[in-house]
Amino acid sequence: MNQKVYIISVGVALLTLAGCSTIQQETNSYRQSGAAAEIGCSPEEITISDVKAAYLGMMQSFKASCKGRTYQCRDQADSGIRCSQLK
Repeated sequence: MNQKVYIISVGVALLTLAGCSTIQQETNSYRQSGAAAEIGCSPEEITISDVKAAYLGMMQSFKASCKGRTYQCRDQADSGIRCSQLK
């Protein structure tokens, strides 16, 4: 592979990764806002982790942490985000 093609390929790969990062940040912002209404913390205080999708993308589960507490949350297409505190 010549150097010009290699540089273009690397550039495209980096732009693709940057786009995925932006989408992930926007999605986490949505999760933080939805969880905030459920757990009583501001979106800025919430850390999102352990995101999993199921049912062909119709439901996602994730953990939301805030003020030393962790919550298991579900985002379902028909009912929105619901969270319950983990023990």
